[in-house]
Amino acid sequence: MITSSTKRHLRRVGIFITFLALAITVFQMYLKHDAKPAALSRLDSDNLFNNSHGINKVRINAQSSDVAGTKRVLNEVLRSIPHDEIYTKDEAGSGIYIHRMSQRDIDLFTDAILRKANIHSQTVMADTALINFDEEAVKANLASKERQFNHLSQLAIRTDVQNRTMNQLYNEMLDLRQKLDSYKNIDKVLLYTIVTTSIRQSSPISTIKRFVLSFLRYLGILFISTVMIYYGAKLLMFLLNLLGVKDLGILSGYGYGGYGGYKNYSGRYSGYSYGNRRKVKRVYKNKPTSDRTESDEESNSP
Repeated sequence: MITSSTKRHLRRVGIFITFLALAITVFQMYLKHDAKPAALSRLDSDNLFNNSHGINKVRINAQSSDVAGTKRVLNEVLRSIPHDEIYTKDEAGSGIYIHRMSQRDIDLFTDAILRKANIHSQTVMADTALINFDEEAVKANLASKERQFNHLSQLAIRTDVQNRTMNQLYNEMLDLRQKLDSYKNIDKVLLYTIVTTSIRQSSPISTIKRFVLSFLRYLGILFISTVMIYYGAKLLMFLLNLLGVKDLGILSGYGYGGYGGYKNYSGRYSGYSYGNRRKVKRVYKNKPTSDRTESDEESNSP
């Protein structure tokens, strides 16, 4: 028979296990698995694409449930077409690429993306600085700035103004050289491709089903673990008893059991307070009984 106290203990353990399984399930679903993926860092690639010159610039944002398969297909297409690789950043759930290729090859690249992903957006831009581009004037301007830069660099001692002028000339020469390189590739397109993981939207029914299954799984694991710990502890105590270890000193030896007689001791002598006298009967030898009684009464009187 199971006693009422045992039933209360079992009920408390069951409630604790249930709430613990519920807490673990909530943590697993809403704080870990359903957390939003970290945002892809595109600062370097955005700056490079925006600052690069090109008569035609295309930016493609694609989302795929199989990013690894999408990147594999794109690499196969890139191996089959001529292109200039400018920037590449591969991560576990994303990929960023900047290439320069012809317009005809752009169409092949886009078709490869559509095989494994969905194109979320596609933007076509034109660099107006290259539309009315005068190559000879740009070359003459570049040569003039190079002569000024070389003249300042030969000075042994330069002022702060001259140093700032050299930095400005260097940046202007770099920009002119990029324009000349872009003009040489005027028939090519600067392609900026971003591939990210598509976010799956789960229905309420599937979410509830997944929650219930996770809760039942953790509830079973905790229940089995509790039973194993309980019977493991009993088996350990049984083995210790076989080895002759009768008392581990946890409760009786070092707890309150060693002081169990203190209550009786205090109760036995609690009546002896200050000012009370205990009656003592004295027995005197070689003296009549009546005389001894009178003597005892006189000695006990206050």
